[in-house]
Amino acid sequence: MADIREPLNQEKETKAGKGELWRWALVLALAAVFAASAILYIRATQTDDFVKWGSPDENANYIFAKLYGQENRLSIFEKYNLLAADIMRPRSMKSDQGWIKPVSFLGLPLIYGWLSRLTSYQLIPYFTALAGAFGLIFYYLLIRLFFGRSNAFVSMFLLAALPPYFYYTVRSLFHNVLFVSLLLAGLYFLAKCLLASRSAPETKPSAPWPIKNRLNIFFSRPRLNVWTDIARPGGAGLFLGLAVSVRTSELIWILPLLLLSGLFAFRRATLLKITIFLAAVGFAVWPACYWNTVLFGSPYFGGYPEMNQSLIALKDASADLAAAAPTKDWISAGREYLLRTKDIIFHFGFKPRQSVQMVKYYFIAMFPWIFWPGLAGALLLLARPGRIKKRQWAFGLIFLVLSAILTLYYGSWRFFDNPDQTRHTIGNSYTRYWLPVYLGWLPFASLLISRLSGWLAVRRFFPLGDRKFFSRPRRLFVIRAWQAIFVVVIIYLNINFVFSGSEEGLAYAGQKQDKTRQEWQMVIAYTENNAVVITEYHDKILFPERKVINGRFNDLAMNRIYRRLTDFLPVYYFNFTFSPSDLAYLNQRRLKEIGLFLEPVQSIGPDFTLYRLYR
Repeated sequence: MADIREPLNQEKETKAGKGELWRWALVLALAAVFAASAILYIRATQTDDFVKWGSPDENANYIFAKLYGQENRLSIFEKYNLLAADIMRPRSMKSDQGWIKPVSFLGLPLIYGWLSRLTSYQLIPYFTALAGAFGLIFYYLLIRLFFGRSNAFVSMFLLAALPPYFYYTVRSLFHNVLFVSLLLAGLYFLAKCLLASRSAPETKPSAPWPIKNRLNIFFSRPRLNVWTDIARPGGAGLFLGLAVSVRTSELIWILPLLLLSGLFAFRRATLLKITIFLAAVGFAVWPACYWNTVLFGSPYFGGYPEMNQSLIALKDASADLAAAAPTKDWISAGREYLLRTKDIIFHFGFKPRQSVQMVKYYFIAMFPWIFWPGLAGALLLLARPGRIKKRQWAFGLIFLVLSAILTLYYGSWRFFDNPDQTRHTIGNSYTRYWLPVYLGWLPFASLLISRLSGWLAVRRFFPLGDRKFFSRPRRLFVIRAWQAIFVVVIIYLNINFVFSGSEEGLAYAGQKQDKTRQEWQMVIAYTENNAVVITEYHDKILFPERKVINGRFNDLAMNRIYRRLTDFLPVYYFNFTFSPSDLAYLNQRRLKEIGLFLEPVQSIGPDFTLYRLYR
């Protein structure tokens, strides 16, 4: 009997190995197609002489990544800012006594700047496309740990065409896709570290384990395994640390995620793994902390004044709580601390109703073909709780907590990235801040696709009496065919939406980029190399070729600074064309009282005009 079974087992192993090989070939092929598609779009919208971006954040990240890669610095000195009260800077940058610095988090400029040293600064626009493909692979690996290979495979295809994921991959100097990709890699290594069985002790304690035995195992020196005891916690710490340096504000939900993960797998956490994990985190965040100290005077301060104030307030509240701990008022002090902490964290307000409304606009209404299948899949899973694995319960609970935090935190804000504040489009910041929510939802949509495909293949199209003739390979083929049909339909809806289903879709963004290039070329042609351009919208494309001020003529103090600058530099104004009456009012009233005169230089397109300021 043994002789008969051995070849059969070998045959099964061979088939399983071939299946895994084909699956990995498709995973890598999909990642390559994703990266190539993103690179082709970026290449079509950026040229060698015009590498500009649609938002101030993107432009700032590109400039400082390039600067760090070429000159190992993250600041630009503008001597005329000493005369201009530091107003000569584009949005998403700040000026401090003439030094122009980044406002946003430093992780992306540092990572992309370092990579550009190894390759070329001309590749900076394409690094996020590679990061997005990297994230796809680790998303497949992570979901496979919790829901199996089939679910992970379908989920990966859904993610590759997910509109916000691809949109912010080609908007490649935003932080979000890089952050999510690094986070996925870190969570995969963390999950492998916590879900893997640790090396058993020499004498296995009888169940249930006394707390003394658990502590002995926690502090004991285990038999060292380079992969499980060093590489996994080290990889988790390294990638999570890099993710935190890219978007430090996400610690508000990453810390609860780590805490819950540790609680679910306390027995598998050893002192060695925790030490390696923390050391790797420290190594990853050290460059950002160093440059924060250089630029802003503290390792945990950044360019956002509100975040710095919140950190100071949180430190003061913690000090007050520690001072009250030895006294009888520690309960009231603790209550006050929690209230102060809520106000500090929700700096822009705590608005649950608005948060639910934003979810409706930016998830339910925007992507119904993802939301409703995901909800149905989650309900199908809960319908048979006895068949839910412990790790799936852990995934669901952690996802529920982080979704609640992200929804309440960002949903309480008001973002108006679209000039039309009544429109809810993919370019508004909610879609990029809620990327982790979309990603966590996809496995449940994949679950519905798998269940529905199985029902259609077996019960709907084959009579019960003929089912015995329906062999397992044929059944699997039909199930996979139905899965492919559902996935292709969803991918079509996603691609249609991301390119033309929104007024900020990629097709329209490409047309807008062409128009912006023409405006930039004309302004550069009609202004001197040392010119200052006052503008409300075009600072992001004119800097650093021209000095820029984001402003208008409605502030008397700024108007006086404009007048001062005309003594040293040519000063221009570029904005919407004034009507003859508005231009006359400015020259006869608003500007005349400070000794300035505005003269048209050139109409640029149907809407804008370049003016020059004279004394």
